[in-house]
Amino acid sequence: KTFYYSLEMYRLIFKGTLEEEIPFICDCKESSWSLIFNGEAYNFKILQKNLQELGHIFSNLDSDGEVLAHLFAEYGESAIPMINGMFALVAINKSENKAIVARDKYGKKPLSYKFENNVLYFSSRLDSLLSDDCKVRSINRNFLIDFLNLGYGFDDASPIVGIENLKPGHFIHFDFDKVSESIQVKLWDRDYSLLDREKHSKSKLHNVLLEAVDIRVQKNVDKTALFLSGGIDSAIIAAILKKELGHDCEPFTFAPHDYEFSELEGAQSVCDNLGMELNVVRQNPTRNDFISMVAAMDQPFSDISIMPMHLVAARMATTNHRYALSGDGADEFFGGYTRYLSTKSLMKSTLPDNFQDKLGFILGKRKLLSRYVIDSLIGNKVSGGYLATITNVSPDDMRKILSSDMRDIYKNRQDEVQNDLEDILKVS
Repeated sequence: KTFYYSLEMYRLIFKGTLEEEIPFICDCKESSWSLIFNGEAYNFKILQKNLQELGHIFSNLDSDGEVLAHLFAEYGESAIPMINGMFALVAINKSENKAIVARDKYGKKPLSYKFENNVLYFSSRLDSLLSDDCKVRSINRNFLIDFLNLGYGFDDASPIVGIENLKPGHFIHFDFDKVSESIQVKLWDRDYSLLDREKHSKSKLHNVLLEAVDIRVQKNVDKTALFLSGGIDSAIIAAILKKELGHDCEPFTFAPHDYEFSELEGAQSVCDNLGMELNVVRQNPTRNDFISMVAAMDQPFSDISIMPMHLVAARMATTNHRYALSGDGADEFFGGYTRYLSTKSLMKSTLPDNFQDKLGFILGKRKLLSRYVIDSLIGNKVSGGYLATITNVSPDDMRKILSSDMRDIYKNRQDEVQNDLEDILKVS
């Protein structure tokens, strides 16, 4: 039986002399592999050295894609957890008519796929999967409910019926003879051992941050652009770049004159302390900015911060920067938002001590975090404080704006969570 496949990718080139053959091919170890991916393998030089010791020969020593193709030829699916980077990749074993589709641990790069008429389609952009025919597509109503309620969909939820998103930290091993039977397999579990002891954590965290920034810096670039808000994450990156790595950094921030939530003061303070000159983007968004931003988003995204980032990235591009570093997640990881502290005090005053730990377990069980979950347990006191800040539309407003059939779906989502809560509480 003969199988046909077509692979295509575009990549940003950091070096003008870098020429890569795409797809990345490895014909060795009595097998033949082709690979494409979106993203970057930060540790490809280390992987390359290890593979060279095993006899692999590379035509381009600066190509992380070629390294990944050889890595899969050597290790198969076991290669995936060896990659330190952000990626959505597809590796095809032409010798065995099989394919591996994988996504990085935290899902920084998207990967969608569908199976129609005995054809497997995959892409790191959802719109690519909508352009193959004139078929009318249907909106995933569960996704729409969750997006209106929370501002995002969950792990593998796609806005379009018939298209799946590969979950973060998962892969699928497709056998071309039985593609439709393939399932997603989890590769990584989150490791929170870093937080076991405060003294140990501080030392280890410093080393982790230093290594993380260092491995992402393009050493062949004279100056690294940085999204700087003045918050803890981008400030740490700026300090590591400047003070510990001695790498020149050019920070950018967004601060129009009439912008309500300007972070200029914090960003300027960081620059003053590190001796850097701050680039301030002061333009107000235009209609064309909004249109180009939506076109670039690919999938629904509810955080308004996407507009400032879009405008700052556009400014960076005019200054000949080819890449930039940014920091995300520090406030979530370290509880930096004031709403965390206020919610903690509200929970202590509302719930018995022996029930507070169960609450975290319950909410993590279904991931359908919504105001009605908390309301069913402890009423509006906490939900009004914390969940109101992360819920886009209140339950009352949801019922008003939804059609009758959508209201039924919304109620079913509520009932689904409530039943899980009751089951968990019985066991607990």
